[in-house]
Amino acid sequence: FMIDLLTLFKKDSNLLNTKSNFIIKKICKSLNSEKVYISLSHVLLKIFNDDISNIDFIKIIVQILNNNLIIAPELNDLRLKLTKNNNSIDNKILLTNLFKCWSINPPSLICISLLTSNYSLSYKIINQMVNYEININTLIQLDLLIQLLESPIFAKLRLDLLKPIKNINLFKCLYGLLMLLPQSNSFKILQNRLQSISSIINLPNIENNNSINEEINQDFDNEVLNFFNNCQ
Repeated sequence: FMIDLLTLFKKDSNLLNTKSNFIIKKICKSLNSEKVYISLSHVLLKIFNDDISNIDFIKIIVQILNNNLIIAPELNDLRLKLTKNNNSIDNKILLTNLFKCWSINPPSLICISLLTSNYSLSYKIINQMVNYEININTLIQLDLLIQLLESPIFAKLRLDLLKPIKNINLFKCLYGLLMLLPQSNSFKILQNRLQSISSIINLPNIENNNSINEEINQDFDNEVLNFFNNCQ
């Protein structure tokens, strides 16, 4: 079914542009959203591995899936499971499947990394992005990401800014985004957010502190980063 759905989207650009969000949300509402996303991830990766010329289409689908994951009410259960960030085997399998597929679209990978509090990975991804072409579409997606960071779903991330020693990689990631973005309205939004908590941090003094989570997730980070680099 998922193969047929993606084939239909690929053949009919009008359907992709106008109805894909609606169709995916309805499928997730009718079926198990986690299984839907894992299944779509597997199919997209197979399409990518079979023919790299499909990369632009896959990037569009990943962007659509990511946007729905962040804002669609129909995916609330999946969103909650991801943000729990527990160490269960099921959750690790879910994260690995999504992260590998999302690697094809760097802004979406950064978004899901931030959503799941994988701040070390998100910072590493931004560092890797400068080794590849950053086109207008990528900048537009990063611009939209900054706006999403102000939404309720990212409330935890904003509160994590109050713990600069523990979350140094979150600061590095957000400042990295500032360096990549042109000085647009989203640039000013993120800059103002970081300035609003500047009085409680002293970045030079915490630069040498290593996050416990970074050490625990080192293997996972390396696995995703290797896959990310292979997708570019």
